[in-house]
Amino acid sequence: MAMRPVSRFAIKISLVGGLTLLLISPALFFNYIVDPYGVFHETPWFHAVVPNERFVKMRYLVHHPLLYDSLVFGSSRVNTLDTSHLHGGTWYNLWANSATPEEYLQDIRFLLAHGMTMRNLLIGLDASSYILSGEDHQHELPSIMYPKDGHWLNVYATYLFTVPDYGVVKEAFYPRERIVYDYQHTGRALFVEREQALISNPAEHVATFKLPMAGPAPVDVNERIRRTIQAMADIRKIADERHIHLTVFVNPVHESLFHTTLFSPYRSFLKQLVGITDYVDFSGVNSITSDKGRYYEYSHYRPIVGDRIIASLFGTGATTPGFGFLVTRATVDGHLANLEQEFK
Repeated sequence: MAMRPVSRFAIKISLVGGLTLLLISPALFFNYIVDPYGVFHETPWFHAVVPNERFVKMRYLVHHPLLYDSLVFGSSRVNTLDTSHLHGGTWYNLWANSATPEEYLQDIRFLLAHGMTMRNLLIGLDASSYILSGEDHQHELPSIMYPKDGHWLNVYATYLFTVPDYGVVKEAFYPRERIVYDYQHTGRALFVEREQALISNPAEHVATFKLPMAGPAPVDVNERIRRTIQAMADIRKIADERHIHLTVFVNPVHESLFHTTLFSPYRSFLKQLVGITDYVDFSGVNSITSDKGRYYEYSHYRPIVGDRIIASLFGTGATTPGFGFLVTRATVDGHLANLEQEFK
């Protein structure tokens, strides 16, 4: 039986398809093997460039729901809280870049639904908790959510077929800094080289300390605050119903960043928060927040500050006078008045 000749259209389609595959195959290889966002391999083969912390850590906890019973939530600022210094449970630091209380709530509900038993929740908040929104970054590759609806194909296809830019490729093979991602133990990212450089030459660090620039508040700041407070109220409700011990604190950003914060919405946020729960406020101007040597830059404090936060919250070590104020409904007005004086 004679074979039918291949049409020119079929040949063109094959050529176009083959050429397309040839062009994207390096991207497929890079995205899967190098895995710059850490989503394909639980044990990375290469240095992750911008790991999707929330995705990677949520996957780990879902696969190991019985390993931990206590969680730290917050943005990248709480990364320096050393879980080995926390007691009363088996702790995991679930910090994620630019994460918000609405996202903490989603993760808490999801982990509870997947068999995790929670004894303790430790949540760090600050102005970014209401300035930022999960909706602003949930479609960015470093921040795509762990697929709670089972749509794995869409998520992995996005990571696999996106052509990486030059900066990502360069960072994968020539990283500016080696960071230890301890996501299968503590949940933390360890800046070993940065710490060593800072300890060996503190004067240079202080001299090159970057100061912040004031940014605009979101146009819907009051709505953002309302949603953030509602998320915290829902977390409080879950904690009460399930007998989970909830501890809330306010992060101590460097005083230079504190002074760029729009105080009116910040005061409103702190005032409304105390209606949900007592909290310890480490922000403002004090001996810690005015010391550049205790910060990597104006936004992120070092582990030595994280240790002081833990000591103040749980009485597990040396505390710093004037660092950390317990805010209750009875003390909030006086505290906010003091903060306003420090802000001026």
